[in-house]
Amino acid sequence: MRLYNGLDHEAAGATIRVPGTIEHASYVDLLERDSAPVAHDGATITVDPIGHCKFVSVYVEITA
Repeated sequence: MRLYNGLDHEAAGATIRVPGTIEHASYVDLLERDSAPVAHDGATITVDPIGHCKFVSVYVEITA
């Protein structure tokens, strides 16, 4: 998923709940290569704050 900070805040993060169980979550570059792990508890991921008008890409593997 690609996330965008369109808020006027300097930095904003997010917590995203997904259906199923998260097996793997990581930040990826534009070629979808892993760059760093994303914190998750099996049902939600917590995205680190990103700067104003910035994008971040997250790859998530989910099992039913």
